[in-house]
Amino acid sequence: MNTEHIQKLFNSVAEEYDEQRKKFIPCFNDYYETMTDFLCSIIGKPESVLDLGAGTGLLTKLVCSQFPDSTFTLVDISDDMLGIARKRFSGSDNFRYMVMDYSKELPKEKYDLIMSALSIHHLTDKDKACLYRNVYSLLPENGWFANFDQFNPVSGGMNELYNSWWYAVIKNSGLPPHEHEKWLQRRELDKEKSLPYQPFHPHTRKEALKPGQVYEYVIEIRETSMVFREGHRIELVIKGQDAPWEGKEYFRDVFWH
Repeated sequence: MNTEHIQKLFNSVAEEYDEQRKKFIPCFNDYYETMTDFLCSIIGKPESVLDLGAGTGLLTKLVCSQFPDSTFTLVDISDDMLGIARKRFSGSDNFRYMVMDYSKELPKEKYDLIMSALSIHHLTDKDKACLYRNVYSLLPENGWFANFDQFNPVSGGMNELYNSWWYAVIKNSGLPPHEHEKWLQRRELDKEKSLPYQPFHPHTRKEALKPGQVYEYVIEIRETSMVFREGHRIELVIKGQDAPWEGKEYFRDVFWH
C-alpha cells in the first residue's frame, strides 16, 4: 500500500469528507445507520471499541450514540481526518486518537469490538490477511470484528453494470467537478480488483505526462520463460494500448500488455 500517497489524498479532503460521503454512497443511511443498528443489537455493550481507518469518526459517532459509555480508540493514517474527529467528540474523555498505519501495526490492548468502514479495501490481499490475523489476536473471547466495506461480485459483468450506475449517480449528485476529480484519484487506490501479480487500473481519468518527470505505473508481468540462442536480440516494445499477438493462428485472440 502506498501509505504516503493515501495520507496526502485523505488529508486534502478532510474538511469536506462527511458531506461528500452522502454523495459517494447512494444508500448512505442504509449503509451506515441500518448496519450499525443491526450490529449493536447483536453484540451487547462493548467496554472498548477500536475503529480502524476511522477518518472523521462517522462510524464511531453512530456506535457511540448507542453505547455512550464505551471507550473508543480511533486509528487513521491521516492526522487531518482525526483532527475533525477530535472536534466532533471534544469534551468527551472516553476517546483516544492514534495516527497509525494499521496495515503495519495495531494498538497493543484487546478490544471487545474492532470495526472499520470503507477502509480495508485499500489494502492488498496480502496486507488484508496480515491485518485479519492481527485483529483476531486483539479480540477477547466473544469479541467482535465488523468490517463495513465494498466487495466485487463474482460476475465481472454485474460489477461493470453496478460501477456504471454508481459513477453516474456520483456525477449527477451535485458534487463540484474538482471534488469529482479528487474522488477519481482516490478510487484509483482501491485494490479489491487487483491481484499481487496482476494490478487493475480503472482508467477513469486522463493525466497528461510532463516531459522530464518520472511517473510510477505498476504493470502486470506474467510468469514465463524463454530460451534464446547466442546472438539473438531482444526487443522491448512499450505501447499505450493492448497489442495483438502477431504469432501463430492459435494465438489469434491473445493480447499482450
